[in-house]
Amino acid sequence: MKQKRIEIKTADDYNNVVDDLLTDWLDNFANKEGLTREPNEEDFDDFGGDDVVSWIYTQKGMELYDRACSKLFKLGLKYFDERDLDIKSSGVLFP
Repeated sequence: MKQKRIEIKTADDYNNVVDDLLTDWLDNFANKEGLTREPNEEDFDDFGGDDVVSWIYTQKGMELYDRACSKLFKLGLKYFDERDLDIKSSGVLFP
């Protein structure tokens, strides 16, 4: 089966592809020991309730995420202006 090629013509295209890539990658963290943990009462308070978060990334998990963002940012700089890059996963919530 031939894989569909993704065309990236603009920084917005790149940002969207990176968002999807990071979000899919991070979804797998929930099944890997040491990358996530169960939220506690303080986490629920920070995020606004127990129906908002299912897990919290550990320090190790966040370090992996930050490194991935940094690498994808550097790659994006080869093709696009720094001001147009917004490298993040829309699936990550910050309190």
